[in-house]
Order: sequence, then structure tokens, then C-alpha cells
Amino acid sequence: MQNYIPIQSGKKKIFEIPDEDISKYKLIGSAGGYSIGFCLYLGWKHSKNFLERVCGYHIDEHGIGEMMSEAAKQVGLPKDKQGYITVSFYEEKFIN
Repeated sequence: MQNYIPIQSGKKKIFEIPDEDISKYKLIGSAGGYSIGFCLYLGWKHSKNFLERVCGYHIDEHGIGEMMSEAAKQVGLPKDKQGYITVSFYEEKFIN
């Protein structure tokens, strides 16, 4: 079963996109944070018509989340405050 996140009070679902399908979609943007929900908020806050455009997400092993985790380690934050992730959000790719 495919993972999804309900948005817009459950009216819409965005699905997790597997590695092999990434090229089928157009990147809207990526966000780093402590949870998928926080990254979703950043997407909504900084991308025009985000909720209407987004159809999928992908959790990346590298990126801003990894840099944030490394910075948290360097400043001595406890281990439970070091787990940041990078989430990339995608929309349908339309070919003209």
C-alpha cells in the first residue's frame, strides 16, 4: 500500500513517490524540518498555489535536512533534537 498524507481537511491526498518514479513528476521544491507536517507547511508558505499543485512527496536521505541534523550535532543539541529530514514536493509533469 502506498503511503499518503491527507491535506485540505482530508479532501486531497498526496502520495509518496518511489525513487524509480521521480522523473515522472515536476519538482515544486524541497523543505527541511523535523517532520513531514512542518515541511508541508513550508511548501504551502513559500510556493504559489501549493495545495492545488502538489500531488506527491519524496523523503530524501540527503539535502537540507541532513545539513540541519549535522549543525544540531555540532552545537550539542540532544540526540532527540537532531533528526531533521528533507522532503521534496512534486506536481504532475505536463508535456506541451
